[in-house]
Amino acid sequence: MIDSASEIPNIMKLQYLLSSLKGEVGLLFEHTTLTADNYEVTWAALLKRFDNPRTLIREYYRKIHHLPAVSCDNVDDLALLVDEFTRHVNGLKKLDEPVDTWDTPLANLLLMKLDSSTILAWENHSAQHKKDKYKELFEKGGRQQKGLRP
Repeated sequence: MIDSASEIPNIMKLQYLLSSLKGEVGLLFEHTTLTADNYEVTWAALLKRFDNPRTLIREYYRKIHHLPAVSCDNVDDLALLVDEFTRHVNGLKKLDEPVDTWDTPLANLLLMKLDSSTILAWENHSAQHKKDKYKELFEKGGRQQKGLRP
């Protein structure tokens, strides 16, 4: 929105952009001189480095793999895991990854993060299923978060 706002001068756009950058990305641009000419150069450099769908897909998938496992039957930890897992899967969807056909990999990745009692509840629930269904696992987990029975 800021980039496309013609009424905002480039120097203000750059100031806003630089103030928005955090962590490793902020360090990359910490010595950028605040001039109108540097806005377009900085914006182009950010897009070149971070607006790469292939890289973004890898990053979302990597983040799914590195989500912390839930160590005990804790509703807050389970909710956080499900929220973060969903956020990364939705990011993959937005990048046109065919996640709707990834039942086995997504269900398996999520199961690897769950505590033993939640896994046991899922196994009891899905014993007659031929394959795991990610959406069903997610919905079952959501019901457990709310304290509801399947």
